[in-house]
Amino acid sequence: MAVRLEDVQAADNFRNLFEVPVLFYALVAVALAIQQTPSWLVVGAWAFVALRVVHSAIHCTYNKVYHRLVAFAGSFTILMALWVRLFFSLPGTT
Repeated sequence: MAVRLEDVQAADNFRNLFEVPVLFYALVAVALAIQQTPSWLVVGAWAFVALRVVHSAIHCTYNKVYHRLVAFAGSFTILMALWVRLFFSLPGTT
């Protein structure tokens, strides 16, 4: 029982997928709803997904916090940039 309680990395990672990635899901939903899917958004979305995969891989394997932080910070920065760029690409927002 003690071993099962110590090995919670996968559960922690699963819980993380309901935090920042929810903002990504909302971004995709908004972009599709307003029919704004330029190539920069698609490339940025795949970059975000790739960094989240790296984050999950680190979290579920060797779990070095600094490496995980770098992946998280990169994905979060990309996500915020995508939101800002989408906002400013809307007509009448410049």
